[in-house]
Amino acid sequence: MRLKVKIDVSKPLRRIIKFIDKDGIERMGLLKYERLPDFCHSCGTIGYTLKDKGMRRNGVKVNGKPERK
Repeated sequence: MRLKVKIDVSKPLRRIIKFIDKDGIERMGLLKYERLPDFCHSCGTIGYTLKDKGMRRNGVKVNGKPERK
């Protein structure tokens, strides 16, 4: 089954979704995303990736050193 949905890109991507089927039984489904922009596989957030042996977010490395643009 394929669905086209809107997602809040400020929140991590979900890998599993729970839903109730037509018989009223709670089910779980694995999600597979297509055509994603840059996204961090570590935390699931869209907008940055793991690069240069450290995570970068909003131009700042995890170790706190600012990045020149």
